[in-house]
Amino acid sequence: MERDNINGAPGISDLSNLSKEELLDALRFKEAEIKALEHNIKYEMERENKLENKLNKEHELVGILKERLVEERENELHLVGTIESELGDKYIKEHELVGVLKGRLEEEQESGLKLVEAIEGKMEDEIEELEQVIVEGGLDDTPSSKMRKRTFRAIGVVIVFMTTVMLLANILLPTFQIERNSMVPTLNEGETIVFVTLSKIIHRDIVAFHHGNDILVKRVIGVGGDWVDIAEDGSLLLNGTLFEEPYIKVHGGEYDMKFPLQVPDKHFFVVGDNRLVSIDSRHKEIGFVNVEDVIGGALLRVWPFKTIGFIS
Repeated sequence: MERDNINGAPGISDLSNLSKEELLDALRFKEAEIKALEHNIKYEMERENKLENKLNKEHELVGILKERLVEERENELHLVGTIESELGDKYIKEHELVGVLKGRLEEEQESGLKLVEAIEGKMEDEIEELEQVIVEGGLDDTPSSKMRKRTFRAIGVVIVFMTTVMLLANILLPTFQIERNSMVPTLNEGETIVFVTLSKIIHRDIVAFHHGNDILVKRVIGVGGDWVDIAEDGSLLLNGTLFEEPYIKVHGGEYDMKFPLQVPDKHFFVVGDNRLVSIDSRHKEIGFVNVEDVIGGALLRVWPFKTIGFIS
């Protein structure tokens, strides 16, 4: 009996020669082939569906990654813009501060020059007046006349010397006029103080420092690592011990910082000697002073003349 070439099934032309049983066997064989084919098709379709689902998920993941990348890019651009804006504002403020300081220095130099000119004019007038009195009174050779000349010349030398010191201080060293009364009685409003750079700042030093566009003058109480506290009577405690301050008349004053507190590294805790009115490190408005903001320490009082001298 002839067979088809595929899987040994009977050829169609031979079906008429087959018996009933042989036809049933051929039918069953074909049914088995069809079921196997259906199974293969179903398997391939399921596999295709799984691949399609996996591809869809990968597409979704790619979309999410793209969205995150865009968000991160936007955040980076925003951060860069913020940093550029802050740097620009800081640059502008620093230039404004430099302009303010230059203006103050020029004003002080101009006032110093005017003062020197006024003193020189006054001295010349008084010398001419004194010489006229001496000439008219015939006192050129008298002991009292000579004494007057010597005394007047000595006073003139002292005035010129102190004026020169004041002028040089204005030109060569940071010099500021006290504009507030927060350091009374040590420093008073209207006094002109010369500051110098300090290699090391210690407790009780009087320092000038930048605060925004202002320059403040306060006394150092705590340095980096110190613990500062305030007693019930308003006196200060440094590392658990009473901080001796003979220059203070009245302790106390309001504050909004939480005590005790520790001074950070490269920072200072500063207060004014006039505790009842001073706004200083006891207040959140001022807080700790960064060492980079310190201009210098108070050295010399050069105005008014009657108060000239070193600051302790």
